[in-house]
Amino acid sequence: MQLNRENWGEYLWPNFTKIIGEGYAKKPEQFSKIFRVYESERAFERMSHVGTLPPWRINNEGNTFNESEKVLGPEVTIYMHRYDNSFKITYEYMQDNMKAVMGGRTEGGNGPLELGEGCRKVLEEKCADVINKGFTEVGYDGVPLFSASHPLAGSDEVVSNIAPAGKEAMTNANMEAAIVAMRSQQKDETGYKLQVNPDKIAVSADLQFEVARIFHSAQVAGTDLNDKNVLPGIKVVVMDYFDLGTWVLIDSTYENLVFYWRQKPFFDYFRIQNTLDYKFWGAMRFGVGYTDWRGTYGAKISG
Repeated sequence: MQLNRENWGEYLWPNFTKIIGEGYAKKPEQFSKIFRVYESERAFERMSHVGTLPPWRINNEGNTFNESEKVLGPEVTIYMHRYDNSFKITYEYMQDNMKAVMGGRTEGGNGPLELGEGCRKVLEEKCADVINKGFTEVGYDGVPLFSASHPLAGSDEVVSNIAPAGKEAMTNANMEAAIVAMRSQQKDETGYKLQVNPDKIAVSADLQFEVARIFHSAQVAGTDLNDKNVLPGIKVVVMDYFDLGTWVLIDSTYENLVFYWRQKPFFDYFRIQNTLDYKFWGAMRFGVGYTDWRGTYGAKISG
């Protein structure tokens, strides 16, 4: 292609798309390691909580079948939002810095690389916000994601999925207590016990070494004893955008943390009307949140 005043944006585009992709893939995805990722064709996704049928009951010869009604719980709605960004290159800047621009250099930085990096950053930030705000922001059942008082639709009980005061620190004893609490306390909407068993722990960056010592050591961490470490083989995921001091145990067999792609990132460019300049842009649509608190158990270490 012969470069001229009319087509220089088109001339740059193949190089820019490559650099945008490099910016997005510069670091491996973190959010998809703890969120279930789906595709959506709607402006929102809605889910109703329904209690499970109770255990089977004994019956007598010749009797009709036992019958039970399901308990309806609250609804959860996750809305899709658009995120985008762009940068401009003037004709004069391109003409005066052609070689640098071909490598992605734009006024004040590297526009294509930063466009790809910015796309990844907002994905990680919005997913981490579900956890970061999950200790204070009220959710679908009237309490935060992590709470000691989750109500049940078919029972007067309340259920906890948050470490109690004094049990938030990252220690062997606290992790053992958290796993036992998950397995023994979490229930469905009708109050029946669930067989929750965590297989992942997601932690903020400041806890990455301590959590590795606790879950990956052959002996109990932090002691001079030769006691065998009996904590189960739980996968450790470090989340750089978590607030410091945050840890969350996750049973990934439950649908709790969810991410919906409405439209995956797409990029394009256009000539700015009545100028010789070009705008390069990217956009995407997604929704993120949680559809259930069950299968999660978290803490935020204060101080």
